[in-house]
Amino acid sequence: MNPSKYRHRISVQKVTKTRNADGTFSDTWSEYQKVWASKEDKGGDEYFEAKAANAVRTVVWTIRYDKDLDKNGEGRRFVYDSQEYDIKSVADVKGLRKELEIITEAVISSAS
Repeated sequence: MNPSKYRHRISVQKVTKTRNADGTFSDTWSEYQKVWASKEDKGGDEYFEAKAANAVRTVVWTIRYDKDLDKNGEGRRFVYDSQEYDIKSVADVKGLRKELEIITEAVISSAS
């Protein structure tokens, strides 16, 4: 494992549901750890929704093995360079508990 490949410092966030005064729930994201990662852009797709053109960018991150992310990664997100990346898949590809490969999606929108 080459430690110099982990050159991006990312924030890992998890969501907590909070009940509002009117009884509805809202999501609040909070940082619970920072990790070093390698980043590989995989491209993206575009779609149109209510007068906005959106692009979905897929990014694959590799981090050192983290037991919590391996078991509970989906539904969390990364924040890097002020961009939010929703975690879609977490895999210990080689099965050695040394690295995790995490597939994320970021939605970049431009209002028309």
